Amino acid sequence: MATGPCQGAFCLFCRKEDIIMADPIALRQYLQKRKLVPLIDILNHFRLDKDVIEPMLELWIKKGKVKRHKGDAACRNACCKCDPASIEFYEWTG
Repeated sequence: MATGPCQGAFCLFCRKEDIIMADPIALRQYLQKRKLVPLIDILNHFRLDKDVIEPMLELWIKKGKVKRHKGDAACRNACCKCDPASIEFYEWTG
């Protein structure tokens, strides 16, 4: 089974069926493992809305541990059809 974005009740990346707890430490560990992660993968992994995850990401950004890559660099088509969460990436710089 290949690793990839989390789907449903089974996380393909961490291969767990457990409830995934979302806190800044769990987010840090996830980002450290994945290195560069689209926002949509983070939301799917923790099964939370952007409004819940963003403050935790901001914490790590302010500490200089995470860098945000906005969609303008990831999408070259400029068609505006992409989900913004799929072209917004977060990189663990630790």
